[in-house]
Amino acid sequence: MQTCSPSPNHTPLHRIVLALARVIKKEKLDKSTKESLDEIITYMQDKEAKEQQRKSITEIPSEDNTPGKNIRSDLADMHKALTIQLNGIQDTLNMTLTSTDKLLKASKEAAANTIDLTSKIGKVTDTADKIVTETSKYRDAVLSKPAQSNRSNTNPKVLGDLEHKARQILIMIHNTAENDTLNKSITELTTKANEAIGTIEAMDKPKEAKVKTIFKTHKGTLVLIFNSKEAARWIKLPEIDPAFTLAFSEGSYISERKFNLVIPRVPITFDPKEEPHL
Repeated sequence: MQTCSPSPNHTPLHRIVLALARVIKKEKLDKSTKESLDEIITYMQDKEAKEQQRKSITEIPSEDNTPGKNIRSDLADMHKALTIQLNGIQDTLNMTLTSTDKLLKASKEAAANTIDLTSKIGKVTDTADKIVTETSKYRDAVLSKPAQSNRSNTNPKVLGDLEHKARQILIMIHNTAENDTLNKSITELTTKANEAIGTIEAMDKPKEAKVKTIFKTHKGTLVLIFNSKEAARWIKLPEIDPAFTLAFSEGSYISERKFNLVIPRVPITFDPKEEPHL
């Protein structure tokens, strides 16, 4: 694009070209707008050159080729070109804004769906973990100890029996001629048991732990009844049991008491030791 300084002899069309050139130079326009204005300036310069050439051929212009009519025609063409370019720019901007709005809406919907899906996955995971944690095999349910029940509504006699059994231990006796424990009296056995407790020195020994009485069973075992359930639990500890039984009666050992239990609607062929039964 060529520009020159204004002159009093310049035609109005040329002055418009100069004005547009100044706009392109000073204003910050986008690339497509600058290219459109350059095309218009080039077109107007060509028109002006042709007009000058036509004037040099004839000094008397005809009525149809007057400068005013040419200028109006050029301005109309320029207006048309500018309108086309601006409409194209506007259409491009509108399409861009529409696409942006659609993308933003889709992003918000995706984010909402993601949050909802994450919440559902979390619920499913919690449920699965709960099932894995709380589900147990039939064998485990049979062999597990029942949870402590609410004793507020339990018969006092039942509670008393439980407390009494918690203070008992069963001792298996290996009776020999030299160690005739079973033939001793209850008083002698009680005294011997308390002497055996006295020989044990331990930090966790219950205060005043002692055997209150002893009774013999028909199967040749002894049931020792302590003054507290804490003393009974302490005497059965792995580090205390051997020392007590050795001091009380050589060859004796503490055995867990077993009770027969009748469960309704269980087949008599059921055997907890058999894997298929579980």
